[in-house]
Amino acid sequence: MRAVAEIGPHEPALTADPCDLIDDGVPALDVTARDHDLCASACEQQCGIPADTRGATGDQRRGFWIVKSIPGRVEFVGTTTAEPTTPKGRATRDRIVAAAAELFYRQGVARTSLPDVRAAAAVSSSQIYHYFKDKNALTLAVISYQTEAILAGHSPLLIELDALDGLRAWRDFVVDSQQQCMAGCPLGSLSSELADHDQDAREAVAAAFTRWAAALRAGIVKMIDNGRLRLDTDAGHLADALLAALQGGLLLTQAQHTTTALEAGLDTVIDCIARHSTADKPRQERG
Repeated sequence: MRAVAEIGPHEPALTADPCDLIDDGVPALDVTARDHDLCASACEQQCGIPADTRGATGDQRRGFWIVKSIPGRVEFVGTTTAEPTTPKGRATRDRIVAAAAELFYRQGVARTSLPDVRAAAAVSSSQIYHYFKDKNALTLAVISYQTEAILAGHSPLLIELDALDGLRAWRDFVVDSQQQCMAGCPLGSLSSELADHDQDAREAVAAAFTRWAAALRAGIVKMIDNGRLRLDTDAGHLADALLAALQGGLLLTQAQHTTTALEAGLDTVIDCIARHSTADKPRQERG
């Protein structure tokens, strides 16, 4: 939630647009005022939250608010973010994250502002700040969103993975998907942009890749357990190789607009896995 005071030669004006109400019942407020005291009074009157801006410099906590003061402008930004408690609130938060994910993927995190997200999601600034304290928090939510979307797309094939034919079917799914859009990988793009300067984002993307590798490893382990692959097969090593071939191939697909490298990388690793095959029959069928 945010209130803004513009300090200047304007008559005091207070606006509270009904469309700018946060979905979980918290009022949103934009304020144009002549001085700090009036802005604080407006916040207290409309939101029931004390806010004393007199003499504020830098970030100073006033109860529930962070007060930021620069010449001619004062901003109040909620110090905490809320999880949605209503279906409408959840839908609004999901819409914000989906819009941010699309913008981050299309034009990058650095080139996407919160006003860009606000416009794309058709929400107010107050709604964004109600659910996300800042852009970093929104970025982490986008990473989570992209992780779940990717794994949801791959999981139906990986859950059923118990033979080399299943692994090749997953390979075909990946290649066919890229041939339709040549878009690369959203997680790979986020990692390339954020890993060097955003520790939280790097760790979140790393955790996402770990989950992806674990899903691949589980399929390889299933093939070991049912006897299609030798017992000495290193499932973790081969899963990491598959993920590396996938990510490198997706990057080259995006840059070259062809899936040739992606196909070559995946086929090479799958051929390596096939060399660990015992026979293309489950152990229970071989007796």
